[in-house]
Amino acid sequence: VISWEDKDCNNPNNRGILYFMQGGLHFQSNSAEYVKEIMDPLLSNPAFRRCVETGKLRMIWSGITSQSRHMDDIYPWQSRENTKKFNDEVIEFLRVRAEKENIMNYIYLLDWQALTQDSMPNGIHQLSDVNLAKAAHFLELAQLIK
Repeated sequence: VISWEDKDCNNPNNRGILYFMQGGLHFQSNSAEYVKEIMDPLLSNPAFRRCVETGKLRMIWSGITSQSRHMDDIYPWQSRENTKKFNDEVIEFLRVRAEKENIMNYIYLLDWQALTQDSMPNGIHQLSDVNLAKAAHFLELAQLIK
């Protein structure tokens, strides 16, 4: 979590912020709780809003990735079905909120669930090649964002 109070996006020397968010597992894939505790306070934060309004903020949100099927009995909230539902609900929240507040040009969504499916030897920890692909994807997106 970032402290927004010391971010001065009105300062012409401020080059801007690329803010990456991921979420869900700590909320057991409960999108309503995640939105209430994390997303809504962030999007309502005055300093965050100033950075958006001055065009100095770009946010990338990444949903929960897939977990290995053999872990579904131990962590049912992390099952592919539950994480897909969580991702879809948060994406819909962001879409509606961003359109309503005219900030869609500042929010980018990544969904790596298909990329990570069947790529975990244990739980949600991906193999190195998947992590490298995710890093390359993120860096490419970061370079495209203006």
